[in-house]
Amino acid sequence: MHGHDCAHAAGGGVEVENLQALDVLMRPGVRACHHCDAAAIFGAVLQLGGGHA
Repeated sequence: MHGHDCAHAAGGGVEVENLQALDVLMRPGVRACHHCDAAAIFGAVLQLGGGHA
């Protein structure tokens, strides 16, 4: 997953809201890009929410 202005995005993607992005990132095999802010922002949020049901 990439930020909307990431140069490493392949193109053709769709922009999603934050909660949708978190849902996608929780799927097996999906990773946030480390070349833009996606990993820094969403990685921290996912770590904070870890273990909560």
